[in-house]
Amino acid sequence: MRIAVIGAPGQLGADVVAAFEAAGHDVRGVGHDRIEVSSVESVVAALEPYRPHAVVNAAAFHRVDECENRPDVAFRVNAVGAWNVAAVASRLRAAVVYISTDYVFSGTSPRAYGEDDLPEPGNVYGISKLAGEHATRAACTRAIVVRTSGLFGIHPCRDKGGPNFVDLMLKLAAQKGSVTVVSDEVLSPTYTRDLARAVVGLVESDKAGLYHVVNAGAVSWFDFAAAAFEEAGVKVELRRAPPGAFPKKAPRPANSSLRSSRLAKTGVEALRPWREALRDYLAERGNAAKKSAR
Repeated sequence: MRIAVIGAPGQLGADVVAAFEAAGHDVRGVGHDRIEVSSVESVVAALEPYRPHAVVNAAAFHRVDECENRPDVAFRVNAVGAWNVAAVASRLRAAVVYISTDYVFSGTSPRAYGEDDLPEPGNVYGISKLAGEHATRAACTRAIVVRTSGLFGIHPCRDKGGPNFVDLMLKLAAQKGSVTVVSDEVLSPTYTRDLARAVVGLVESDKAGLYHVVNAGAVSWFDFAAAAFEEAGVKVELRRAPPGAFPKKAPRPANSSLRSSRLAKTGVEALRPWREALRDYLAERGNAAKKSAR
């Protein structure tokens, strides 16, 4: 198949491109320098000549606190942009994959959220992504919406302009010797390489719908940091942040962990436990550092 990946240079997009190539597909990565999703004319110009069989929309404005200050940009990219991509894909008779977020949930549930749970986003980012989900599914009958959580991967996150959580923790440990992390927010950390393979499987299954795709399990940011230090063999003083230690403009859900009741029905294998994925990520990270040092 011909696959177009919007947001290809990003943390997830780069792994999605690699996963489709590894599966034998013809892939075209489309970065921000070649497309502006908020402009339907730009989307048409980027996709129509290629005539893809499927489009993966990994473009997003996901600086969560900045979304509170710039809701117009959040909705222009995450919602209007989602509609534009899905509408053009539909016109080309292509499937479309929209990458969404755990932040569409309020975080008040005592258990992990499934696909049938009611979204109740508590910040502009989550609201704009939920709007993007609806726009995508309304504009294209072959729409696949993928909600995920806590991404970490070898490629930098271009929009956020900084390291992922694991890299940040290791950097702070090396610089300061002690790290303070919140323990009252729970998520499902997800390795972008695992997620990318699942996206390939969903596209190949051609089964439209909404799916939660995360590495199995749930953990607080504090315990995720502790696991990263343990797996990396790093000795550091790890402290629990007291309530309100890191004030944020946008409220975060206390529990945004996800589970899936639908993925298995597509024939796509559930993702492995997050700790196993973290271990492989750290090994990949170490190999990449060795290569760059040569």
